[in-house]
Amino acid sequence: MIRSWQLFVCVFVGCMVTFVGTALAGPPKNLTEFGPSLSMGDGNIRAFSTVNPSGKPIRIGVEFDGAAFQNLPTAASDGKWEYDGHTCCGHEHVLQFPSNAVATPFKWAMVNWNPGGHIPPGVWDLPHFDFHFYFMEEAERYNITAGICDAAAPGTLISCEAFQKGMKPLPADEQVPGYINPGAVEAGMGAHLIDPTSPEFNGETFTRTFLYGAWDGSLNFMEPMITVAELQKKEAEHCTPYPTPEAMPEAGFYPTEYCTRYDDKNDLYYVSLQAFKWFPKSDGILGN
Repeated sequence: MIRSWQLFVCVFVGCMVTFVGTALAGPPKNLTEFGPSLSMGDGNIRAFSTVNPSGKPIRIGVEFDGAAFQNLPTAASDGKWEYDGHTCCGHEHVLQFPSNAVATPFKWAMVNWNPGGHIPPGVWDLPHFDFHFYFMEEAERYNITAGICDAAAPGTLISCEAFQKGMKPLPADEQVPGYINPGAVEAGMGAHLIDPTSPEFNGETFTRTFLYGAWDGSLNFMEPMITVAELQKKEAEHCTPYPTPEAMPEAGFYPTEYCTRYDDKNDLYYVSLQAFKWFPKSDGILGN
């Protein structure tokens, strides 16, 4: 049983209470707002933001129903990003956050469905979703133009001009411990920073992983990538912390772990970022 004082503490400090196998896997209704819904498969998906009464963010994420897995497209891409017959980036679902998301640094979200996975082969080539949470304005992504650049990672679709901006070094205090930039700059997204110690790079089957994004010398998104098989385990809660830099592009509260949750009563899935803490604004000084 949850005592009243425990509930009070959780509301005001943003702690989590896990109820295995109950409908309480969803975010607290009285503190949560939802953005507009989009169709995905035979179901729907929408973004949400949970903020406590003192104005501190608790969770930010997406909600989708079980029907969203049904009748998903099987083509590799929706063709929104194309160059000289080449396409990339799966099937995009651009989501807008509700008004209370101003408590966070996030401007918008994009969920990409990848029916056959994507590069690199033998690592991320399983059916999965990419959950992008962006710091930069949505309009800015159209400056990350498609093209074919020999210097970029094989299989990416990026112009050489955009590739150079994606490879621009981060300030020392924005560099994420253990993460590297392998040259996987993609149109409409930016560079994908990876942790080479992740299980899928070391002989294990890809299930879930966490990436950062960078563009023009600054971090620009956070990204859990999760397979369909992993989501359909229907775990009540599975949370994973990830490394963080010393500073961020702008001062504010930023999340430090990502979670998946399943609401068995309503057949709803949640992928969210949480465990927010305060980060200072980067000083912009490059490292050696």
